Order: sequence, then C-alpha cells, then structure tokens
Amino acid sequence: MKILSVSPNYNSNKQVPYQQNAVTSKKTLLISQKTNLIKFGDGRYLPDTKKINASDCSQTQIELLGKYFHEKDDDEIEYACSRLNYLFFHDEKKSKRGYERLSAEVKKVQKQKKEWISEISKLTTKEAMGESNIVEQKLRVQRGFLNYINIPNAKIVNGILIYGQSREKEEFIKWIKNDADATYMEVQYDHSNPTASLRKIMDQSENAKIVFDSTKRRTILMVKDLDKLLTSDSTPQERRNLGVFKSFIENISEKYHTTIITKTDRAIDDFEDASIGTERFGLLVKLKDGITKEGKGRLADLREKVQELNTYASECRDKWYYPDHYVEGGGWDQLANGG
Repeated sequence: MKILSVSPNYNSNKQVPYQQNAVTSKKTLLISQKTNLIKFGDGRYLPDTKKINASDCSQTQIELLGKYFHEKDDDEIEYACSRLNYLFFHDEKKSKRGYERLSAEVKKVQKQKKEWISEISKLTTKEAMGESNIVEQKLRVQRGFLNYINIPNAKIVNGILIYGQSREKEEFIKWIKNDADATYMEVQYDHSNPTASLRKIMDQSENAKIVFDSTKRRTILMVKDLDKLLTSDSTPQERRNLGVFKSFIENISEKYHTTIITKTDRAIDDFEDASIGTERFGLLVKLKDGITKEGKGRLADLREKVQELNTYASECRDKWYYPDHYVEGGGWDQLANGG
C-alpha cells in the first residue's frame, strides 16, 4: 500500500499542513505522528476519522464505538481518533481526547468480554456433565430438616451426611449454615487421636444444650473428617471408637438439641453400614455436579452477549472505515471523483 509520504523535515511536534496536492475531503488520509507507513488489516481500508469523531461524540456513541473497536490494536485506535482542525492541521488536543475516551471504553469492553468468556467456559464444563441435582437436594434438606428446626418437640434428624463427587459440598454446607436459624459450631476429628476427638464432639454437644436452654436455639455441629471414623472398623480399637460414636449420635438431636453435619469424598459403600443408618444420619445427601436450570439460562445469555460483541467487531470496517484509494492500482483520480 502506498501512503502519502512525509517530508524528511517532518517534525511530529509541530502542526503539519496536509500535502498541497491531496484532495481535501473527508476521505483524505491523515498524516501519522509516528510513522509515514500506516497499514491496518488487509491495507485496503482506513478509519474514517471524521465520521468516528471520538473526541466530541456523546457517551452513548463512545460506548458503541468501544464495542465496534474492541478487537483493534492500540495503534489503530489512536489513528482512528486523529482529528484535523478547519485548516487541515493535526489537532493534537482533540486527537488525544478522542484516543483517551475510546481507548478507555475499548479496555472496558475487552475486560467484560474476557470475564464473560471465562464464565462461559466454566458453565460449558458443567453443561457437559449433565444436569446438576443441587436444587433438588436443597429442597430435600429444606423439607427434611430446615422446616422443622424451630418447631417445638419436632423430630429432627441426628445427622446429615453430604457425599458424592461434587465440588459443591462445601458451598452446600454453607447454604445450610446460612439458611438455618440455629447456632453453628465446628469440630475437627483427628484420626490419630480418636479419644480426644470424640471428647470434643461430646463437649460441644454439652455446650449446645446449654445454648438451647437459654436461647431455645438448636445447634448445627459440623464435624470435619468424621468419615475417617465412620470408615474405620478393621481393628478392635477402631470398632470400640465407632461404637462410642454410634451410641452417642443416636440421641444427639433429642438430648442435646444438636444435628451433626459432615461431608466426604469417599464412596458410600466404604462406610460401616450401621454408622450411617437412618437412626444416626437421617439425611444422606448425594450431590451431583452439572448445570442448573438457572445456569443454562445464564450460559445462553452470555453466549448471546459475546456473539453480539463479535458481530460489532466484524461490522467495524463496513461501518467506520472507507476504501483506501492510495493502494496501488487505485489512483488519485478515483479519490478526486469521489470513488
């Protein structure tokens, strides 16, 4: 592509008039302050700087331009914002203002698009897993536990076990904690010191009873790594420890106004059968990862938003550029004749 040449004496710090032999129309090529060779895309189109007018357009218009130009590089954006004054000199002030406005909007659009694409990636992974059962399991816990937690003399489960290969187990427990009108406590089960760990569970249950007697609020006791106790029955000592726990949890809801919650990544078949029987863990909650109904809607919405931005970018040239008649074979006559 042949571009208007710049005199060897050209100084970018001075206002430089247009070449005298150039056609002074809105399609006239601006002189770059950086280089005498400007080539964007396939070199056949250049930004229509007068039409773009990034320095003086409205906020609504600059936001629209940000969508159209969000895939352009910084040099092209700077060129697109170049302005001339009424004598066809480079207007440095307006050019800088236009560039700052459009560049800031482009960065905003790029950041938003990046966030959308990242979220699409995560939702697409979930979509490939099938449908999530999180909503259904929340409904089970709501109906089987949360709805009764503050009803006097209601029969409430002693324990809730969250299992399955879902990565949402921690979030599920947080949901129970936040949704329940109850005191929340935590205990860490240490498999290397089971006696002390069992004592901590019992002590916290005693504390929960005191809380209930004074406030009438039940307690949710989260026991971390409890699965190490519930899946260990190969030695006499392990069986004794497991027996102590099974006897204690059978009455924890009625006697101590407490429900134990725990989670595991282990298969349900690894557990000693009686340790997770209904009289001890009245709710076994198997979580399955996947996409929810809301997630499907969100995914469709995000895909539409990204596609909209892609459409803006693909239409940028037709909307805001003009054919470069300085390309070899184009000739000055075409430009002079308005070609």
